[in-house]
Amino acid sequence: MAKQGSRKSAINRVGGSGEGGKTVSRPSPEELDWGRLLSSARKPAPDRKKSIYEKIKDHRTDHERDFDRVVFCTPVRRLKDKTQVFPLDMHDGVRTRLTHSMEVSNLARSMGTAVAAELSSMKGILDAQRNVPALLAAIALTHDLGNPPFGHQGEVAIRGWVERNESEIKKEAKSKFNRDLLKDFLLFEGNAQGFRILARLQHQDHQSGLRLTASTLRAFMKYPWTSDAVMGEGGPKKFGVFRSEKEVFDWASRETGLLGRARHPLSYLMEVCDDIAYSVLDIEDAVKKELVSAAELASFIGSDARFKDDSRVKNLLQQYEDDRDYLNTLRMPIEGKEEAPLSSKEIRDSQIDIIRSYAIGLMVSDAIGRFMELESNNGFGSLKKGIAEDFGSKALVDAFKSFAALRVYRHPSVLKAELQGHCVIPELMSAFWRSVIAHDHGTQSKVDEYVMSLMSPNYIRVYRKSIDLDLPVWYRQVQLVCDQVCGMTDSFAIRVHADLKSLGAL
Repeated sequence: MAKQGSRKSAINRVGGSGEGGKTVSRPSPEELDWGRLLSSARKPAPDRKKSIYEKIKDHRTDHERDFDRVVFCTPVRRLKDKTQVFPLDMHDGVRTRLTHSMEVSNLARSMGTAVAAELSSMKGILDAQRNVPALLAAIALTHDLGNPPFGHQGEVAIRGWVERNESEIKKEAKSKFNRDLLKDFLLFEGNAQGFRILARLQHQDHQSGLRLTASTLRAFMKYPWTSDAVMGEGGPKKFGVFRSEKEVFDWASRETGLLGRARHPLSYLMEVCDDIAYSVLDIEDAVKKELVSAAELASFIGSDARFKDDSRVKNLLQQYEDDRDYLNTLRMPIEGKEEAPLSSKEIRDSQIDIIRSYAIGLMVSDAIGRFMELESNNGFGSLKKGIAEDFGSKALVDAFKSFAALRVYRHPSVLKAELQGHCVIPELMSAFWRSVIAHDHGTQSKVDEYVMSLMSPNYIRVYRKSIDLDLPVWYRQVQLVCDQVCGMTDSFAIRVHADLKSLGAL
């Protein structure tokens, strides 16, 4: 168990901010209570009997057990067939959502090792140098767990379906309709779905989710508030917990001392690891696919007035030029022949590999330094968005993101994935919605029975059990449909859609 600190509320010690720069709590110079922030408490499962596993001596810490639990859970494996940028790509070197998450997890673990070793405020905390890297690796591996098929456009497609079908939902709800509750789905968030998977859908004992520690659950959340906090101009634009998991969120907040909308400090490290990874590695994938080149990247950031005078950008460009000249002088021996220069493919891949390694090294070093500075004076509440918006490599990150937005994310294959999401997801949701309603009314047809048979028995079990949550039936019906669609991989969604279309079920 982690050493427990003062029971004083951390709301005045760990600041948090909503999107758009609206600070929601003020930090004080008081030292962070890492004893509580690394709480190893697990939410008790209702009526849970002791199992044989509790009698086995475990060499792991509680946070290492958390990491192992998420590694072995099914939703993590499904990430291998979910789009990162390029959908269902045949190039075996292009990243999926799983390989992206693994790389973010690796960066987070490395940062956690450095932070835990350096921060004096962690010195008295039992196993901090093991728990901090394990916790960060776990939340980074699962940071995209709730994303539906076809990337973030899948979220847009779900929101659009709910908006277009609001009248049907209202008709089903009758007098119990509450539009404030519907905001959970009108503003559907993969972040909240990820928390739901960890806290409820993916079962360790078929009763209470994976039963992760309070600190892992709380650090997972980038947006620790419900959809009713999304008020429009000047306030948060995203949220991190559905009303169905509010009680679990409140428990984890109390255990860690993070009340109100305060973010866990380690969530900032996880977030900057994600920013670093996708800002650099999405471009590397595009180079591997021969859509862009390292030379185009260098030319873009070297000529843009927003970035070209930044010292880190200059250093990166100088490193690129030195390595480009060096690669052009290399000769590789060929058996029975004179030495030959590197092929254009070898030079292209080597150039982006060097840029990736150098850029990530700079960004990681800056992120660690900025986190330790913020921790020393409890300045997390001063952040408008996150570390990537306020650290030494900001211009470098922005340069990579700008190039990707212009030259990578508008590629036809990426746009095709967005279009697939907008076509496939709404039709699947309509089919599942009709079957759920018909089943609940006892009026199902053969088609409805078949569609219902495709739904996860686990999700259906959670749907039936959630009657204890004091949420209206219509809310749980919509949520069951969202659970089913979000649990699909890209290729599985396409196959099911084609199957239902051939049977006239769409």
